[in-house]
Amino acid sequence: GLEAARKRAAEYGRGSQLRSAAPHRPPTPQDRRGMSSSMSQSLGRFQPGPPPSGASRTSHSASATDTAAAATPSVTGGASSNSNKQSASASHASSYRLEHRGVTSGEVDRLQGELDACQSRAERAEDRLLRSMAYFSRVEALTSDISAHRAGRALIAGVESRNELGQAALWQEFETMSPVQFLKAELKTPTETVYLERSLGQFECGVPLLNGSLNMKLLPDLTINKVQREDLECQEGDRIISVDGMPVSSIEELRVSIMDKTEVTLVIENGGMPLFTIHDATTPYWEVTTVPDSTMTTVPATSQSKRTQLNPGDLVLRINDVAVSGLDTRKALDASHAKISLLPAASKLAQRIKAEGLMSFTTQVEVAPPKEGRKEGEDPRYNIILTNFEPAMFAGTYVVSVFLGQYQVGEDFSLEIVEGPADARRSDVVRDGLWLTPAGQPLEFKIVAQDGAGNQKQKGGDQIAVADATVTDCGNGTYDVTWARTTVGFHKIMITINGEVMQGTPEVDLVASDVHVISTELDLIDVVSGMSYGSSGSSNTNFTVGAGANASIVVKLYDKYGNVRPGGKDSVKLIQLNPFFHKAGVGVELPFQPKGQTYEFRGLVTHASMRGGDDMLEYSLIGVLVNGSQIREVPWSIDVQPGEVAIENCIATVTPAGITASAGQQFEFDVVVRDPWDNLRNHSKDTVELYEYNPATSSRGDRWGDYQVSATGHGSYRITARHTLARKTHFTFTVNGVSSPGQQHVYLLTIVPADVSISQCVVTGELSAVVGQYVALLIALRDEFGNVCSPQQTSASEISVANVRLINGDIDPKELQMITRISRVDFYPGIIYTHQVVLSTEQAVRVGIDLMLGGAKLQHAQVTFTPDELDKELSTVQDMPQKVVAGESFTIKCFLVDQFRNGMTGLEPVIRVEPDDKGDSGTIIKVSGKDQGKGVYTIAFKATKGSTSFHVSVKVGGAVIQRATMKVSAAVARAQKSEIEGAPECRVHFPFFLHVMLRDEWGNVCPQDASQLSVRLSGCSLKDTDAKISTDRAGGYTVTFLPRASGEVRFTVLVRGEVLADRAVTVRSLASWSKEDAAEWVQTLAHMEVQIKVLARALAQEFIRQNVTGAKIAGGLLDRGALHFAFGIEDMDAAERLAGIIADLIKGAQAPSFYIPWAWTTGGKPQKMVEVQSGEMAHTLVMERMKSSIPSAAIVSIYRVEDEALFTKFFEHRQGVGFSRASNSNERYLWYGSDQGKNYDGILQKGFVSSINTTPTERQVLGKGFYFAPDPRLADFFNGDGPASQDKKLILARVACGAVATKDALAQQGDLGGLREELEKPENSTPPVGSHSATSRSRTELVTFDDHAAYPEFVVSYRLPYPCEVTWPDPFGSSTLFKLEEVRQDL
Repeated sequence: GLEAARKRAAEYGRGSQLRSAAPHRPPTPQDRRGMSSSMSQSLGRFQPGPPPSGASRTSHSASATDTAAAATPSVTGGASSNSNKQSASASHASSYRLEHRGVTSGEVDRLQGELDACQSRAERAEDRLLRSMAYFSRVEALTSDISAHRAGRALIAGVESRNELGQAALWQEFETMSPVQFLKAELKTPTETVYLERSLGQFECGVPLLNGSLNMKLLPDLTINKVQREDLECQEGDRIISVDGMPVSSIEELRVSIMDKTEVTLVIENGGMPLFTIHDATTPYWEVTTVPDSTMTTVPATSQSKRTQLNPGDLVLRINDVAVSGLDTRKALDASHAKISLLPAASKLAQRIKAEGLMSFTTQVEVAPPKEGRKEGEDPRYNIILTNFEPAMFAGTYVVSVFLGQYQVGEDFSLEIVEGPADARRSDVVRDGLWLTPAGQPLEFKIVAQDGAGNQKQKGGDQIAVADATVTDCGNGTYDVTWARTTVGFHKIMITINGEVMQGTPEVDLVASDVHVISTELDLIDVVSGMSYGSSGSSNTNFTVGAGANASIVVKLYDKYGNVRPGGKDSVKLIQLNPFFHKAGVGVELPFQPKGQTYEFRGLVTHASMRGGDDMLEYSLIGVLVNGSQIREVPWSIDVQPGEVAIENCIATVTPAGITASAGQQFEFDVVVRDPWDNLRNHSKDTVELYEYNPATSSRGDRWGDYQVSATGHGSYRITARHTLARKTHFTFTVNGVSSPGQQHVYLLTIVPADVSISQCVVTGELSAVVGQYVALLIALRDEFGNVCSPQQTSASEISVANVRLINGDIDPKELQMITRISRVDFYPGIIYTHQVVLSTEQAVRVGIDLMLGGAKLQHAQVTFTPDELDKELSTVQDMPQKVVAGESFTIKCFLVDQFRNGMTGLEPVIRVEPDDKGDSGTIIKVSGKDQGKGVYTIAFKATKGSTSFHVSVKVGGAVIQRATMKVSAAVARAQKSEIEGAPECRVHFPFFLHVMLRDEWGNVCPQDASQLSVRLSGCSLKDTDAKISTDRAGGYTVTFLPRASGEVRFTVLVRGEVLADRAVTVRSLASWSKEDAAEWVQTLAHMEVQIKVLARALAQEFIRQNVTGAKIAGGLLDRGALHFAFGIEDMDAAERLAGIIADLIKGAQAPSFYIPWAWTTGGKPQKMVEVQSGEMAHTLVMERMKSSIPSAAIVSIYRVEDEALFTKFFEHRQGVGFSRASNSNERYLWYGSDQGKNYDGILQKGFVSSINTTPTERQVLGKGFYFAPDPRLADFFNGDGPASQDKKLILARVACGAVATKDALAQQGDLGGLREELEKPENSTPPVGSHSATSRSRTELVTFDDHAAYPEFVVSYRLPYPCEVTWPDPFGSSTLFKLEEVRQDL
């Protein structure tokens, strides 16, 4: 049997292959019968093998049937079930082995293998049969649409089953399971296709291998999973595509490419972003959220269902024909291209899938032959019936595919699942708002119809019925419903859809509708007793109540259907049209408070009914507003009757100012009587009485006698009274004998006087005063009863002053000025004066006046005004001098007045001039004084103390009327008052100093003027001209001379020809010098030559250390060799020069008086202009000085001036400056330039002397002198601008600066007139006191005033490419120009 089966299967296979390769032709009937018979016999006779012994035919057939069933695909699942097939085969094999336990295991295995092979061949034969039948069978769609249902059956297609010969395939005749069981139908959602592609960038990089490895984590397709090294710029998601130019696509190819290499070049494809982003990867669909810009859409020419783009919201079902359910997200999306099968976001099916959840269908397919119309022997037809839709099918268009096994029968056809009839269980009720409405008002809502499958209806026509409502079919599956009822409460809406009652319909809360005012009830109730006032109302009112009743108004509301309105749902307000309730405003809406199903307003009734002008009662009226509307056209009226008398509420109609009446005049007022709630007592008559009131005792006094009381009938009483005594008093009243204990019922009564009676008028007051003050006369005007009249009463008869005349005074009567002011005195009871007359003047006079009342004369009076006190502000002093000489008299004139400029007399004894400094008391003496009348005085004084700034005050008594500053110059110097100080002996070759202070006869230091002082010298070969006189900063003089020989010197000091001192001074010899004297003398050499300064200091120290005394010097032991070897002077030239100067000490008076500079190359007789050649030290130093400030300057030439005569004069001046400054003349090299060098020839011939100074006036801001500069830029500025082609010249001079004083500019910049005026003053042509030169606060210049204070040592010619920019003078100081202290003393 096995062998025959193998043979037949092989033949069938070869025939199938030939048929599939050959062109198709319609088979003949004979072919069909033969093939059908052959296949039927093959399948019908096929058995898996001989049954075991003892096994029945039935059991073997059952086993074969089970095996076939296991191999058959599931109809409902739509795919082959390999697990079921394996399970069935295993079950059969197990049963076979259990039935052959007596067979050996080897035999069993052999037989089992044969069985398995046979079974496999049978399955393949069966598969080929199904494939052939699927190819030749036909499918006919029996419907294009079906209705969606929750459950049921739907016939959709018919299948004509045929074999490859075109013959009917009678499946029921097969011995195996009927092939009908292989027939199935699948519903597929029609999708659209999008082809996506990414443009991925590439980059190349060299990668060193680490131990032969890339040290990366890679996926099988060479995508980088993790970057483990920092030297690469790649990132996760990039992919390696080539190594050293060779493409690679797998891990194995990569290993081969990098084998035996230390470094490779990789081409890496940038991973970029995924094709698109999905919303959820766990559903059978993925929802597109974003599509990156790097993703492009491509459309292949072979695409049938295509789109041009992928949109957010689309549902992706398959990627590259693979279902997305369970698909690896990264594998699906990170590719460079993909075929996307999707549902468009706008499709209804996609929208419902997203709205209702997962897209999952569970359907069953039933295959059955038609029940009618089939005849024996014809081609069989089978129906495809869909059954058991769970969950319900979504409405939409689907594609139906019919399969025989895994092979499709015929072609796909479309099936539309359309909406079914409306289903009460799936439809919905929708309302935009609450399920609440007032009674009688329609409630609108919608019914949204859905069929049994949950598809929303898009068409109308269903049978919708709603109780108590009208239903409108909108034609789109929705229905508008208008529902209304009139009974309040909860009402369930009854809805039927296509005869089926809808469950779970809403309940409507029906509330009362708007208030129906006609049905409103109102009542007035006493809160305490509960009694209603409605029945007690008079015929003219609705209610009558007494004031003080606690009452409430109760309102109950109904709608027009008679439903009681619930409390708190409406706005109920009370309006008082006139007062009724306590503290409730008229016309103000007062809210009722809800109380159950009513509204209540509680209040205290306090406003009684008033009587009008017609004596009729005006009742209280109230209205009620419900939701803003009046509920009654005519207000409710209420008669409120007043309560008992409340004395505290009773008042008299008197203003707070009280009652004011004239004496004898009748006056009236009312007393108003009220109850406790301030209602007028207008229903009965009360008794009112008036009494005096004593505020001091707070008690009631006597009863008024002359008054009348009359009732008005409206709760008030008119009082009429009359008084004659002008006064202020208080009164009160009683009602029915009861008075109030409080002050509120105490009133002021003021009786004012009647008209004026002139016979009763009185005038009093003082008749004298000081000028500027006033004389006040008081006038009392009285009436006929003797009461003082008020000013208002005398308005018709004014008080005036007439006939003002001068009786006594130092003025012309025509110049009399009198100020008169008449005023009224504030009136109050008890005052005795009514007017005040004020007289004032600023003149000291005595006048007479007449006081008038209208045209009548009241009184005549004389008034006197005396002068006031001295006014120091108005008093003046004239002729106060600014400069006086001590001891000389000066006269001042004083004008002393009071504040009104009246002259003060009799003050001459107390006028004086006193210094402000108490220490100078008595230094100003009063010589004489005279009173000239009218406050004018002339006083003579003299000052005895000299001062440059003497502060004095002119005083009258203790008052200072003027302060002044005087300069008290000393008088001429007097020898007997002057002072001189000097030592009794001196040392040869050392300067001798005398200090002189010149004073006048008062002891004042005289101004410094060297011409007042002269000195005579004799002895030691000295002449009078050897004495040098200089000023010091203390205001005195220093007399200096230098003895060059020992012995005795006699000096005589004369002051203006008078002998101040005539003394002799002993001059010690050179041999008497100690080592300290010798060292000190060496130090004095520094002022002779700057270069000696350092050597002198070192030599002085050596003199002390080696005990060099004057005796050694006199012995001639200090020659050049000694200074060089013993005292360490390395420079032999300097040692020789110093040795020569020391040797000159021995010569005494025959020693030279000066020494020329060491740098001179000639003796300087006559003057020599020696050119300093380039390369010489002097040339270099001078050029450096110039270029340190003006780098652009080009030096043309430098000449040194060697002139013994000029230098001798400079040497003597410098020596004198040095004597006054401890041998330090403060010599410096400074630049000089002036007026383009026009005065240079004169300077070179005569030196720096004032007679040839050509400095322009506008530049002499610090005084008349020569202006030197530490900075060549400023000297160039002084030089002025010459022709561009002409060389410019500056002088570099030695300047003995000495003590330098700081001065301010003499005048403001630009004030040339003021500057000329200052330059004329002598003090601006000489050095400041105690100084030798001057500079400004910026210290950028130096001014010398004395002749020969400088020596013109160098003349420098230069050129400039452009002018120097210099601002001078600079009041704020220059930030760029060199300052005095910034330049060296030596060259």
